[in-house]
Amino acid sequence: MSQANKSKPLTKCQIKVRDCIVNFWRENNYPPTLQDISKQIGIYPNAVDSHVLALQRKGWVTKTPKVSRSIVPMEIVRHMEKLNNEESHPE
Repeated sequence: MSQANKSKPLTKCQIKVRDCIVNFWRENNYPPTLQDISKQIGIYPNAVDSHVLALQRKGWVTKTPKVSRSIVPMEIVRHMEKLNNEESHPE
């Protein structure tokens, strides 16, 4: 995702959804479902889906369509790529 997309500000609800996704990952080591996020922040799953799509467009998360537990914060994607790169190119 380009940095230009990330320059668009997040809404308050998008920030709540993003923080929920990141915290869920940190606590469980796997992605949340839309239902997990819905229960955590108290909004309908369809609303969560809309916010996740906006976060994806803005470059904050990645998500595989029609796959449960596929919401990944880009900071985790970058971290995993760094680890994979270090493993394939040891010093």
